[in-house]
Amino acid sequence: MKEKWNVAIYARVSTDNDSQETSIDEQIEIMKRWIADKKEDGQDYTLIDTYIDDGVSGSSLDRVGIQRLLRDIDTKKINMILVKDLSRLSRNYINIGDLIENAFQTKEVRLVAVQDNVDSKEGLDDFLPFRYIFNEMFIKDTSKKVKASLNSRMKRGSCISSKPPYGYMLKKVNEGELT
Repeated sequence: MKEKWNVAIYARVSTDNDSQETSIDEQIEIMKRWIADKKEDGQDYTLIDTYIDDGVSGSSLDRVGIQRLLRDIDTKKINMILVKDLSRLSRNYINIGDLIENAFQTKEVRLVAVQDNVDSKEGLDDFLPFRYIFNEMFIKDTSKKVKASLNSRMKRGSCISSKPPYGYMLKKVNEGELT
C-alpha cells in the first residue's frame, strides 16, 4: 500500500549569515526538487506548508516557524518534515534529540534531512547523536571567533558597530577608524 505523506518544508538561516550558509530560497528549492524526484518514483507527497525562520539562531527552539511546525504536528496536519540538513532544525544537541525522539518519532512523523542523508523511515543512524554534538560545537566555535574578532577591532581602536557613536564620523581614508 502506498503511503500518503503530508509534507512540511522547514528552512532556517541564522543571524550570523555568512557566504557558506544556504539561503532560505535555496533550501526550499533543494527540498522541492527532492519531492519532485520522489513523485517521479510514484510516491504520494503533498506539500502542505513551508515553515521559515529567517535570521534566527539555531541554538534555541524559541522560533516562530518551528513552533508553528510543532503545532501542526500536534494537530496531525503534517506527517513528514523535510529539511536541508539537521542543523536547520537546531544546533543544540539536546533540542534536536528531543525533537526527533519526542516530537517526531512518538507522533509517527517522518523526518528527512536531504543533505545529511537521514530518513527516519529507513531507521536512524547510530552516529546521529554525534552530528548533533558537532552542530552545537560549530555554533560555539563561531561565537568564539566573532568575539575574538570584535575584541581585536576594539583594541585597534576601530569602530565595531555599523554606525559611529554620537558626535563622531568615520574617516573615508581608513575605513572603520573614528575621527
